[in-house]
Formats: sequence, structure tokens, C-alpha cells
Amino acid sequence: MQNNGVGAVSLRDIYSGMQILPFQALYPNPQLTAAEPAFFDRVKEDYLYFLQKEYFQQHAPPAFFIYQIRQPGRLYTGLLACTDIEAYRRGTIQKHEHTIRTEESKQMRFTLERQSIVKPVLLTYPENDRIDEWINRYTALHPVFSVTEFPAEEQTHRLWAVDAPEHIMTLQAIFEQQVPQAYIADGHHRMAAMAMIAETTNSEHIRETYRPVFCAFFPSGQLDILEFNRVVLLPPELPLPHFIDQLQALCDIKPLSVPQKPTQKHDMTLCTPEGWYHLRWRNNCLQDTTAAALLDTALLNHWVLTPLLGIEDVRNDRRITYIEGPQGLDAVRHKVHEMPHSVGFCLYPVAFEELAELVASEGVMPPKSTWFEPRMKNGLIVKSYDTTAS
Repeated sequence: MQNNGVGAVSLRDIYSGMQILPFQALYPNPQLTAAEPAFFDRVKEDYLYFLQKEYFQQHAPPAFFIYQIRQPGRLYTGLLACTDIEAYRRGTIQKHEHTIRTEESKQMRFTLERQSIVKPVLLTYPENDRIDEWINRYTALHPVFSVTEFPAEEQTHRLWAVDAPEHIMTLQAIFEQQVPQAYIADGHHRMAAMAMIAETTNSEHIRETYRPVFCAFFPSGQLDILEFNRVVLLPPELPLPHFIDQLQALCDIKPLSVPQKPTQKHDMTLCTPEGWYHLRWRNNCLQDTTAAALLDTALLNHWVLTPLLGIEDVRNDRRITYIEGPQGLDAVRHKVHEMPHSVGFCLYPVAFEELAELVASEGVMPPKSTWFEPRMKNGLIVKSYDTTAS
């Protein structure tokens, strides 16, 4: 089995708690990426090309990395580390979405072809003061790597290496003792692809090599859970006034003088070509007490999209356009005016506590229920797998 770094716990010994593993990282040479403006857009597809052209450099000792994203009005700070795929298979790392087998296979193929993961799986865990204090001390130091080449988002991404053996062991102990569980925020298919490698390959060497999964651990307070809004085409035979009449049986409806986001759970705002409305689910729609059924996305699917509009497959039906929360109300309004005979539903974001409650009840969210920030960049830091060692 390959050595995963100073102070690392043996992969075979991981059976409880959130045990994290240092790794040897690759990150791009800033002088080369500055001369290649499309690098971070292309690297997902062209990683092997950039690797061959020596765009990447290695941080020699195995390490953890503190990862910080700074943008106007917000600072996100987390920890990059590996963990064993068994943590996912046994439920220490929890999912909240169904995955699609074909997408799992695609991600597995990408991973094996590249022998690398070019973007970590984003995980979140409950707030922990001890971890926060430890990380904050490190970010007072000079980073080993900084990228400011994201003008559209006005973002700066910075990395600090944690490679001192005593610091590695300290962080491992804190996570094992105080972080019993983490939740996938982004990267369900990448995580499932790593599990597929473990479950389907006939080579023990390959299985062992790919057991460490590259992850980004962000405490819940360092993540923003935003809404996923929808613009839906109405059936040609359903006039807009009749649709609003149908909604009246399900929701209290009030006209809005200006576009607004909903301000609490079980509220929605409706965008139509004629104007905006505030919607509040009626009590008869809230009789089911299960966590999954009371998500606003589930309520919309159950009471409106399927029975009123005939949309059964909400993930793949082309009559639905999903609009990420960061795009705002203007994007919803623009899409409604761009798509004749359509309406937009703006939803209230899911809270972290709702996500945890849902997972505890072994439920899953409907597709496109959440949009998590921050969004990490492909190729900013890479975990490679050496399949030649025996």
C-alpha cells in the first residue's frame, strides 16, 4: 500500500470518526497560467495536456491545505484533505441526492484516465470552534499559492500548506474526535465514482491506490446554501389566469408591486410575464410531517409540477429550466420573458439543519434543491494517484 504521508493513519484502520489523510498536491504554476487565460476553463477537459506541458508543480511533502476564497463581502475558509472511500460507503460521509449510474461511470472513467482528481468533493460539517481557531492561526501566515485570475467573480483563491508532522497529527486527532460525520455539498457523482472503483475493479492494487478521496472540508458556517429557482413552461392549453386559479387552491396568493425573494420557509414568489406574486402554502399541503416531504422543492413537485403540469421526471424534463440562486431574480425574469408561456418559481433556501435532519431520516432531496457556495475551481489544486508503485 502506498505511503500517504507523515502521521497518516493507515487506511485499513479507518472505522470510526472522520479521519483525514495528508496528500501530495499538484498546483499550477502561476506564471504559466497567467499566460493562458482560459486555463481554469479548459483544465477539466485538457488536464493531461497541461500536465504534459508542465503547467503543474508538486508540493513535495504530504500535507493538508487550508483553502481560502475571498470575494467582495464574503470569505470562505476550509481544509483540503483526503479521506478513505470507506467513510462514504459506511455512511460517515452522508449524501443527500440520488446519483445517476451513467454519470458515475463517466466520472470514474475521467478519474482513471487522468489518474487524478482535479477538483475536490465539497463536504460540510457542523461548526467546530477548535478547528476554526487552529485554521485561523495558519491563515495569518504567508500562503504558498495565490490566484487572482477570476475577475468575473472578483475572487482570490489562496492555499496554505500544513506539512509539519505534529500539525498533521493534531488536525487528524481533532477531526477524528470531534467531527463524527460530514455531508456532501457538491460532488455526489465524483464520490460515487470513487466508490465504483472500489466495488468494480478486479485489481487490489488499483483499489488500494484509489481509496483516498480528495475532499474539501468546510464548516457549515463557511458555506452558503442558496436556492435553486425554476422557470417552467405551461401547457399550451392552460392559460396563465387558469393556472393561477389552480394555485389558489394550494397557496395563499398576493400580488407584489416589485420582484422579491421569499423571506421564510414555505413561501415562494411567482414570476409571470404580467407581474410577480407572493405564495404561501396552505395548511392542507403541509399535512405530511416527514422532513423530505416538507422541503419546498418537494412540495412544488408534488402539488404543482406533476399534477397540474404533468411533469413526472423533474430532473430531465426539458420544460423546466433551473436557475442557480446567485444569478438572482433578474435571471428568472429574463428567462420567463425569453420563454413564451412560462412562469418562474423562486424558492426559499434549505437550511443546514434541514439537510442534516433529512440525512438522519435516510431521506434524499429532490433534484436541484440546493446550490452551495463557494464553488471551487478545477485544476487549482490536484490530487494525483501513482498506479505504477507496487
